[in-house]
Amino acid sequence: MPDGILGVDELFEIAGSTEMFLDIGDDGAASAVFAALERHLNANVWLVHSSLEVLADWRQESERVRLVHADRLRRLDGGAERHAANLRDRSIDALAMHQSDWSAGLTTLMHRFGRLALATDADHVRIATVLLDDGVDAVMGPHVERLVDAASAR
Repeated sequence: MPDGILGVDELFEIAGSTEMFLDIGDDGAASAVFAALERHLNANVWLVHSSLEVLADWRQESERVRLVHADRLRRLDGGAERHAANLRDRSIDALAMHQSDWSAGLTTLMHRFGRLALATDADHVRIATVLLDDGVDAVMGPHVERLVDAASAR
């Protein structure tokens, strides 16, 4: 990493046992995360990737990490129910999709398969509130204060 950018070990030291999501854009970078997990036993890491195959390989590397498939509803091969079954069968913990892809029915479907529903790009309190009311397990967005307001309002 360039100077001034935290390495994985430094990040884990700062975070302690706080849950953190790492969106891995370079498949090779995951090996550094797995190596650091061996040194930081209290690390609580969620790894995010857009490839089911990559995530399935990572599951073989570690049972400690939580794995998140990031995709869009229109690209789920075989539809939402088939995808939920694939996530379960590959021990991938969650599906992260754009907030506009989620509905109460879809979150219920994911939960039926024991998978978590994560919504991204929630920019407004009203959007985050609807998502939470629909049963989404986590809402992510660029404005933390708005997400806190939505959670507090519930």
